[in-house]
Amino acid sequence: MAELARLEYANAEVETEKRKRIELYKICIDTANKSLAVNPDEVGALYWKAIAMGKLSEETGILNAFRMTRAMERLFLRVITLNENYDHAGGHKALGRMYYKLPSFPISFGSNEKALFHLKKAYELYPNDIIVRAFYAELLFDMGQKHEARKHAEFILATSVEKENNFRYHRFIEIARNIVKKDKFLMAR
Repeated sequence: MAELARLEYANAEVETEKRKRIELYKICIDTANKSLAVNPDEVGALYWKAIAMGKLSEETGILNAFRMTRAMERLFLRVITLNENYDHAGGHKALGRMYYKLPSFPISFGSNEKALFHLKKAYELYPNDIIVRAFYAELLFDMGQKHEARKHAEFILATSVEKENNFRYHRFIEIARNIVKKDKFLMAR
């Protein structure tokens, strides 16, 4: 069932029609819940449920996002506790990204320090992962560590990606390109 949730999530990611994409994320969450009813410690079900919740919240607006973030945080922390290596440190990557993107107190519980902890841990576990490097570089750049951020961005841009993975990695390569562009702009000033 957890593997089915992963596949449903993958289908949602390539769906171009928003209404259908939202429905597929909901189906992924339902499938993950069925898996968790059988085994509450099923790492894959915990992870794909949380990921689908995140994507669903992005699709349905900020109020839904704020309602789901604490539940997502608990799920990702559970994933890390059970298997921090799952999906290339996916729990660390997701928490790092979530803490980075959320506003801080009093609006929400975003925290660059927590984001840095989780993204650094994901980078230590999977130093060649393009997604880890993109998220880590973006955070470092915003924290003023522009030289270190650019190193990660340049690593991404120098990494060859197979044609069949272009769709999957496109947005992370764009993050790297933007960091290099912003850094060049700042250096030219």
